[in-house]
Amino acid sequence: MITTPHSPAARLAHYLRDRTEREVDFLVTLGRKPWFAVEAKTTETAIDPSLTYFRDRLRIALAYQVVLVDRWNGRATLRAWNLWTNGARC
Repeated sequence: MITTPHSPAARLAHYLRDRTEREVDFLVTLGRKPWFAVEAKTTETAIDPSLTYFRDRLRIALAYQVVLVDRWNGRATLRAWNLWTNGARC
């Protein structure tokens, strides 16, 4: 749970999955409503359709896909895409 003096508690749900096996790795809720979702990938850079599906279906305000792009000297380099409600990649 994440709390600040000026906001309600945010909670991390481990993942989302439906009956057709669509899955998103992380969902954070704020005030019992979806706040943001994160899909993590090791190599795939195309936006995961499950992330877009859950973002639209549950009206999630923010959705991110994080991809590991490089490992060097024990450190990882990540690339992230932010999907806004119109589906644009930023």
